[in-house]
Formats: sequence, C-alpha cells, structure tokens
Amino acid sequence: MRPAHSIALALLVTGTALLVTGCVAPQSRIARGSAEEIAREQQAQREVAALTVIERQKRLDRVAFPIWVANAELCGEAVRPVTGMTVANEASHTHGDLAPTFRRLLQLGPRPRVTYVIPDSPAEGHVLEGDLILRVDDTEIGVGAAALSTLHQAFGKALPDFPVRIEVERDGKVLTTALVPQRSCAYPVRYIQDLRINAFADGEAVYMMAGMMRFAENDQELALILGHELAHNVEGHIDAKKVNATIGLVFDLLAAGAGVNTQGAFSQAGANSYSQDFESEADYVGLYYLARAGIEVDGAAHFWRRMAAEHPGSIRGSYQHSHPSTALRFTQLERAAVEIRDKVMSGTGLIPNRQGADRTPTPDPENSGTPSSHRSAPAVRPGSALWRR
Repeated sequence: MRPAHSIALALLVTGTALLVTGCVAPQSRIARGSAEEIAREQQAQREVAALTVIERQKRLDRVAFPIWVANAELCGEAVRPVTGMTVANEASHTHGDLAPTFRRLLQLGPRPRVTYVIPDSPAEGHVLEGDLILRVDDTEIGVGAAALSTLHQAFGKALPDFPVRIEVERDGKVLTTALVPQRSCAYPVRYIQDLRINAFADGEAVYMMAGMMRFAENDQELALILGHELAHNVEGHIDAKKVNATIGLVFDLLAAGAGVNTQGAFSQAGANSYSQDFESEADYVGLYYLARAGIEVDGAAHFWRRMAAEHPGSIRGSYQHSHPSTALRFTQLERAAVEIRDKVMSGTGLIPNRQGADRTPTPDPENSGTPSSHRSAPAVRPGSALWRR
C-alpha cells in the first residue's frame, strides 16, 4: 500500500472512532431481547407476513372470480376454463426468506395441493383445501415443478360446461369427483407486496398492490378496481398506448435526422395520447362488468371521494395529467350507474354503449374542450396460465 493511502486509511479509522465516541448516546437502559427471543420473533413475523399474503390473494381471487366469469363473453379469445380452486406445491412459492414459511403453513410437498376453494365456484363441494391432486381425467399429475405444468395442460384441455374427472387424496384415501369448469376471462390476478395505492394491467394479467388492498374499504371498492383493470386489458388499452408511442417515436427519429434531440418527447406524448380517455373508458366499462356479475354499482363512485381525500391534488384535473380528476371520475361513474339502472329496469342487455363508427370526439368539460372519446380495440391474446384454476 502506498504511503499516501496508508495515511488516508489511518485518518479515516481515527476519525470514525472519534466520531463514535464523541456522539451523544441514549441514556436509558434498554431491555434488549436475547438472540433466541429475537429469532423466535422473526419466525412469528414471517408467519404473519406469509398469512397476510395468503389471505389477501384469497380475497382477490374471491372478488375477481364472479367478475371474470360473468364477463367471459366480452373477453373475446382471451378466455379459459376455470374451476375456482388454487393449487400449489413446494415449487410454487419463491418469496425469498418467506418461502419456507409458505411451504409450512400451506403444508406444501411435492404433490400439488388444493390451497383454496373459491365460494360459489365449480370446485366448491367437490374438492377441499388440503386435497392432493393425483389425476385429471386420464392425465397423471405427478410431483415436483413439472407437476404444475402438467396440471395446467390437463385443465387447459378441459371444455367449459363439460365435466372433468379429478382424482384426489384426502386423509390418506383416494377419491374421485367430477366438476364442470366455467368460462372465464384469461387474465390472472396477482398480488404485489407494495404499499403504494395502485393497481395496473399489462395486457396479460391484473396486478393489485398491497397499498390498494388496504385502501379498498370493502369488496365493492376492490371489485371496482378489478373491473377497471380488467377493462384496460379487454379494451386493448395497453396495446393502443404502445401503438401511440410508436407513432411518436417516428417523429423523434425524424427530428433526430434533422439534428434535433427531442429526448423522446414525441414518444412520451404519443404514449400519453388519449390516456385520460382510456382511464375513463376503463371506469365506464368496468362498472358494467360489476353489474353483469351481480355486484351493486350504486355508491361505487364514492371510492373517488375517498381517493380525493388521500390526494387532494387530484380533485382538479389538467389535460397534462395521465388520469382524469377524481371529480370527473365520480360524476362519470354516477352517470354510468344511472345508465345501468335504466337498462336493468327496461330489460336491456348490460352492454357498454359505443360511439358511432365515426368516433367523433366529444368535448371534455373539465379540460377546456380537450377531445374525449370512448374507443374500443380488439381483445388481446390470452394471458399466461397460473396455478389458479
């Protein structure tokens, strides 16, 4: 080591020691736990954390299931057969330090085990939590990570409204039952351990953050959020935004060819084009999804008053924002609820209204004439299958 480096290191060590000894320390005698006590508490907290994830995912599945099934006919080709049971094995959970806790709490081994049965689903009354799945029709499921893939494929061959024979092991006994899968929108619902009050869709699935689940006071509010995100996928908003961004990219490239660095300004502007309209459409269509699933829509708009209380800056909108104001979203949902009630009273089918073929933009009263238009897009491809069936 060179002398200069040695001197610098010595000064650093000496300075650190002087800093520590010179700082003011707490004066209380803290009753610190022993290493064993801390280890036990760490395990207890892991259990609480794992159980929270499990219960929140169950709530998501329970609330989403009737919405996804009731609106399968609106999901185009993005549909799949579902039974309403969640199945996992020891290869399913990769939650870092929590993985062993998940495996222990759910009693996961090499064979796929039923960990949840959604109420009022085809699986209810046929399988129970804790059942081990041995066979689906003529397919032996097997063990390990490959078993989950085999299970997906076996259920993927099932036809909605046609019985599927399932062989399970329960309390050491082998039992055979048959259930009838239902058609469902093929967008898995996934829980994310993130405290931000947010949810999103990516064209393949719907994602719900922990912060949003905590914010949603009741199942109606959670259903409202789920319906909104499902509408983003079904209406093709994600693909549309990509197309709009690509159009903007063309202008960025043209500007670059002329020697102007736009720093992606046109791409960003393209991606944000009709962003507020996409959000409004997702609100509107999503409310129809709830009504079609038999979920009460009256009072659902109150969610946006509570959101305004958390984010007062969202009360007044601007055309520069990616989302409409909470005030506009409230009034739009209230009008949509009236529209839905009128259709129910008249016996009209609960299908969202569409604008004419010309899709002439209608004025947005909040943003000084900024165009606003509900636009539909082709259904996107089916999402990748999870172990929720």
